[in-house]
Amino acid sequence: MQTPETFRAEHGDTATWTSAEYEAYEHTVEAADPAIAAAIDTGLCVLGRHVKDGQVVVDLASPEYLAWHREVSGVHTLAGETARSGRTGRTRRLMK
Repeated sequence: MQTPETFRAEHGDTATWTSAEYEAYEHTVEAADPAIAAAIDTGLCVLGRHVKDGQVVVDLASPEYLAWHREVSGVHTLAGETARSGRTGRTRRLMK
């Protein structure tokens, strides 16, 4: 498996990267992160990442929590059309 360090060494200066290279690098970073790998193995969703004490912390939640949080917060960013209820088709599937 390629590491983020070897990816950067092979692809050179980030100022010259294409959007595809940035996306590939992001996937490389995610694959190397044990918290994200654990999320994939357990079916959890990655809510986001932040830095705490110089370390990247991954925020995880269940799909049900994610759907509930988006419903109560009024944020509807999931892919698909939005129904009058504000839920997308994907949100409805997650809430069942």
